Amino acid sequence: YDVLLSVTPLGGGDDAYEENDSLAEAWVAGFNWEGTWLSSLDGPGIQSDDDLYRIEVSPGFERVLVDCRFAHAAGDIDLYLLDAAGGVIGSSDGVADNEEIDVVVPAGGGTHYLVVTYGNAGNSYDLWWDDLARPVTGPSNDHFADRIGLSGLNASASGNNAGASKQSGEPDHAGVPGGVSLWWEWTAPRTGDVEINTSGSTFDTLLGVYTGTRVDALTHVASNDDVGTGLTSGVSFAAMANTAYSIAVDGYNGSQGAITLTIAQQQPPPPTLQAAWSSLSSKCKASTSVCKLKGKLLVRNVSAGFSAAAQVSIYLSDDNTHDASDRSVGGGSVASLKVGKSKKVKLKATLPSGVVVSGKFVIAVVSNGGSTETVVFGPLF
Repeated sequence: YDVLLSVTPLGGGDDAYEENDSLAEAWVAGFNWEGTWLSSLDGPGIQSDDDLYRIEVSPGFERVLVDCRFAHAAGDIDLYLLDAAGGVIGSSDGVADNEEIDVVVPAGGGTHYLVVTYGNAGNSYDLWWDDLARPVTGPSNDHFADRIGLSGLNASASGNNAGASKQSGEPDHAGVPGGVSLWWEWTAPRTGDVEINTSGSTFDTLLGVYTGTRVDALTHVASNDDVGTGLTSGVSFAAMANTAYSIAVDGYNGSQGAITLTIAQQQPPPPTLQAAWSSLSSKCKASTSVCKLKGKLLVRNVSAGFSAAAQVSIYLSDDNTHDASDRSVGGGSVASLKVGKSKKVKLKATLPSGVVVSGKFVIAVVSNGGSTETVVFGPLF
């Protein structure tokens, strides 16, 4: 006997928008097709496999609406909205007819993707989307995307969460639902301990600190409900230089009122040593791109004498600070040094291949007590 095998996709095969099975193959019209149903372009879509559509959200437009209409009797369909990297920022996966997404996206707009997926049952569907400028009905920093920037070792802010809301995917700050949060963002100017509190606020606050760029995918850093016997909140944690921390202040059980937010990072200890270049030269081999530094550093003790030797090191740094991430490329040592006295320290350093000599460097002196004092900043040349 003979056997004949014929394979036909469920629902009648491909539609006019195939191949649109991946981000790279996502269908896109010759114009920005917001406010237009697929059926008025090249007919309805057929969900025989995952269908992806590329859309362009206009800059400054934060609210994206998506509608997907279909007959549930022919098979269920789910709907997703992805960012440019393919991350999910909105979804609708109900079991009734039609799916809808109404989500706030970053105001920068740009490329996004719509995904129609589920059981590959060949269900026919119609798709529509639009982007809108989100009206601000509550406080200006009600949403994570609208958080207010703060900077400096010491920073403060005020606000009022009356009329504020809670976004879809937003975490429960301090493990309590809340529901009326405001957002700020503080960038740590240096590495070191920081304290954040809501002392002075007029209601029972919740405080949460996070890293991350999406409200539904934040990394928890610290949170608190009440400090001691009071109703305001406070946290402390070790901050990393140049890291952005998102700060949410919410109200316990929806409490509302005036907010006072205070941020204080510990000042660096005063240096016991100072330094300045007495001489410095470099020699680079073009064939290997390796450079050698040679020179003398004049080190002066300005506060506390020490009897044991101290290590002087050159570090590669991406900023004018010294921390554990910096790479040592050489150095020297200095013996006991009385207060008010100075000594010259010979320094030799070899820079790894590919390092640009005009980059930033830090000279650090490690005293006999083990403490590190940053005394000279780069660039050295």
